[in-house]
Amino acid sequence: LRSLALLTLVAGNGALILVGSGRSWRRMHPVAWGLIATTLALLALLMHQPWPASALGLAPLPLAGWGVALACSLVCVGGVAWLTRRVLKITA
Repeated sequence: LRSLALLTLVAGNGALILVGSGRSWRRMHPVAWGLIATTLALLALLMHQPWPASALGLAPLPLAGWGVALACSLVCVGGVAWLTRRVLKITA
């Protein structure tokens, strides 16, 4: 459960970086995409290496767990982006 929560937070922060950059997430953001890929790779390494995993209380996630965490983070970030656009439209 701790691994799932940490992965959801990390993926959500990565999505917020893309949303907050002010440009479309489909465009190339080499630094942002590199940062996100490096962070997810380090997180996977932390989960699958025995010493850091035991020190942090993490367990390796199956592929379905990665999918659930990524879906949760994208839904939450999408909801925040939608609400932000709606509030800005109302106040303008």
